[in-house]
Amino acid sequence: MNIKTLLKWGSSLKIALSCLFLLFVLVLIGTLAQVDLGIYLVQKRFFQSWFVWWQPISGLSLPVFPGGFLLGSILIANVFSVLITRLIPKWKNVGLIFIHVGLILLLFGSGVNSVLTTESQMTIEEGETKLYSQSTREVELFIVDTSHPTQDVVTSFPQEYIEKETMLSHHSLPFEMKVVTYLPNSKLDIRMETQTSQIATQGMGLQLLASPLPYFVRDDLMNHPTVFLEVMYHGNSEGIWLLSSLIETPQMVTVGDKRFQMAVRYKRYYNDYSLKLLDFSHDVYLGSDIPKNYSSRIFLSDKERKESREVLIYMNHPLRYQGKTYYQASFGKNDTLTVLQVVENPGWFMPYLATLLMSIGLVVHFLYRLTLFARKRKQ
Repeated sequence: MNIKTLLKWGSSLKIALSCLFLLFVLVLIGTLAQVDLGIYLVQKRFFQSWFVWWQPISGLSLPVFPGGFLLGSILIANVFSVLITRLIPKWKNVGLIFIHVGLILLLFGSGVNSVLTTESQMTIEEGETKLYSQSTREVELFIVDTSHPTQDVVTSFPQEYIEKETMLSHHSLPFEMKVVTYLPNSKLDIRMETQTSQIATQGMGLQLLASPLPYFVRDDLMNHPTVFLEVMYHGNSEGIWLLSSLIETPQMVTVGDKRFQMAVRYKRYYNDYSLKLLDFSHDVYLGSDIPKNYSSRIFLSDKERKESREVLIYMNHPLRYQGKTYYQASFGKNDTLTVLQVVENPGWFMPYLATLLMSIGLVVHFLYRLTLFARKRKQ
């Protein structure tokens, strides 16, 4: 089968209709699954995957339905085949060419945005300055080498490495770490004298007990992972530490002649600039407790770009700066703390460009057909 035959077969209308039908079914199933899985997991398992997997028994996963990435890729290939084999050879189809190019860009852009878009939250108290935002879903294990005289050296391991419960190592660290147990969600209790310390032999694990909890799927509930981490130095165990996102203070470990700090925290996204909360306002309608407006007066400081200014963030009026958008999301601590939703979407322009191309194509094709109709009527 040569390329021309393959492109002609790929431009079949049946393929496009089949993909659209399967996408309809996928959206229907995903919408129903939100009741049990929540929006975040449904996006990951149904729309940001090549297949929808079913796990009949523990350790066995079977692909049972095409995922959003697979159906979107087939649709892109189908539209591209139509563009090459049926439209480009004929210049009278200029409008249709614009429409199909815009459709390809729209489908491709949705896939790119789903992969590259990151969402996090920045929690700031009045008078506090922050350089970073934090994920509400993903955690990281970070190790800080405090032995350097001028600066600390930070090494972090993302959540997908921790979940595998395997050996962790990095060239900046003189030791290895073995993830003994990983709890996706947990609670911590103070250990009584009559209770054993589980498997931890060092640090806070001697005073605390970690108990597993069901994994939360609701977007308004946060999971608190816990890791039992064994430090290995030259093949010998230095002890097992209990690290959890519920423990804010890093724990110290001495390996050789160096001291390190270890902790599990929510993944951070650092900025080259800082935001300081000057004042948070919670306005209500007169004579009632009904919220009227939430607003955060922020001072933005960017020394590298020599920019310093005050910004007011309130409902439907976010701050857009350096590729990130800050929305007013929530508040707390008697209206002295603000929670900003931070969205970074490198491909934000793709849907706009795709819509522009498709609009131009519709106008051009309409004018072309109108001209043909006028000529025929004149004759």
